[in-house]
Amino acid sequence: MFTRIFLFFAAFIAGIAILVSVGFSNFEPSVLKYDPVKGQNNTILFLSNSELGIANVHVATSEALLIHHHDIQLHFASFPARPAVSKAGLSVANLIEHISENVPKHVPGASTIKFHELSSPSWAEALTSRKLYPSDMSTPPGLAGIAKFCKDIEMYLMPWSGPEYYAIYKQISKIIDKVNPAVIAVDQTFGPAVDAIKAKKRKYAVISPNSLKDNFGLFQPLGSFLWKYPALGSGYPYPVPWHLIPANVYLNLRIFYSVWKSPALNAKKKYLEERGISNPNDLINVYNKNMTWITQSHRVIDFPLSVIPENVKVCGSIYLDWKSSKGEGDALLRWIATTPTILINSGSLAEYSPDSALEMARALSVVLYHTNVQVLWRISHHRYFNATDDFLHKSMVHLKDYRKAGRVIVTPDLSFESGALLKTGNIIVSVHHGGANSYHEAAANGVPQVVLPMWAHHYDYAARVEYLEIGVHGSKGSAPNWTAGELASSIMTVLNDVPPGRWIRETATYRSWYFADPKSGRRCAAEELAKLARVDEV
Repeated sequence: MFTRIFLFFAAFIAGIAILVSVGFSNFEPSVLKYDPVKGQNNTILFLSNSELGIANVHVATSEALLIHHHDIQLHFASFPARPAVSKAGLSVANLIEHISENVPKHVPGASTIKFHELSSPSWAEALTSRKLYPSDMSTPPGLAGIAKFCKDIEMYLMPWSGPEYYAIYKQISKIIDKVNPAVIAVDQTFGPAVDAIKAKKRKYAVISPNSLKDNFGLFQPLGSFLWKYPALGSGYPYPVPWHLIPANVYLNLRIFYSVWKSPALNAKKKYLEERGISNPNDLINVYNKNMTWITQSHRVIDFPLSVIPENVKVCGSIYLDWKSSKGEGDALLRWIATTPTILINSGSLAEYSPDSALEMARALSVVLYHTNVQVLWRISHHRYFNATDDFLHKSMVHLKDYRKAGRVIVTPDLSFESGALLKTGNIIVSVHHGGANSYHEAAANGVPQVVLPMWAHHYDYAARVEYLEIGVHGSKGSAPNWTAGELASSIMTVLNDVPPGRWIRETATYRSWYFADPKSGRRCAAEELAKLARVDEV
């Protein structure tokens, strides 16, 4: 009986998939419905959320412009540094200040970047004000996690209230009028900025940290994004196995329906439309044929795609790779150079719980016992780090002897951008949460990866490292958490000098050859923007 019900359900979902696929097989991207305002020659305005997972590609590109294109005037608008949401005081505002202070000292002729502060709550602040914290975003993969994800998705897409969103839109509109840029580099997820750009009829370019599949899955033929590519948060491998296709289609359709029919989202959009914003927060149509899309993704480190639009500039990894402005970190760099090092760095918003920290410590103690490697473990931005000594004590008891021996360093922050550590050649494994930047930085530097996905969009990168054979999904049986046994086994798989470990390391190195110059990604992005900014030469 159960088998018949399952087969009927699978056939029903497959039928829906065919109908939807046919509809999406004719998907056409939008086109600009206006002639862009010319703007001030050689002037670029960056508009970005302040969360570093999104903003890092914008900051790195602005630095490259400052170094290599001295004729360009640069402006950057985002939210200010606030201790409650910045990692150890580091934020977009801090990074822009650092770049503006230090680049002119070392590069003759370089200018500065004018920072424009947005006063409304940032994306993260808007979430936390509604009692939704980073740890609350974690979700189990597949059918087990879809209900929670769909319940929260409207907050991820538009965490601001209608009035807050409108206030940001008005601030950005004034900045655009004041700066009068030739081109605007925009964060694709920053809805108020995209709406303001379109209302002001401005030329823009997107700089995206995300994968080609994430951005252009809808463009693939036969609606294959529904059934061939893992659904957001599914945790399924690529290509999706036949027996999981019905579930994959269901997950996709449920996500689309949740966005389309969200009462909260629709109420906010109605509020904004009543104030003159046409089709607000339309994230699907950020792309259009008449603009430039810059991505740090690349065919060799993504799922295979049949269609990539012609106006997409594939630059490869775009990241910063320097240490702190105070000259700190030299001792850490010397320490890393002594012994092959495992880097554990779970991003600026990831939080450890006492249990997850304990399981990590237990896993590391196993790896350290069986190898001669050392570990750099960054625990940052969580509510427990300074709350109680008990939080770290229970975890660190497993690493006490290794810390005394100088084989383990645990720190709340790093003096280096993680890209600077990865490009040393001394990091042998990167253990991270599956963020786009963490993935692309490791891939560009040929470092094997162990991915521990926490949020819905992280699962794709866990599937990606396994499909490309450049790493391991380290928590298949326990995500969004992890267990000491599974994690230790995953790290040892990469380290072992027998298959598949040797093959993973060799493949990671081979794929990194496409990014031989680690600076090429940000220079590529900078050159594209500089060409767009020189309106008198077009």
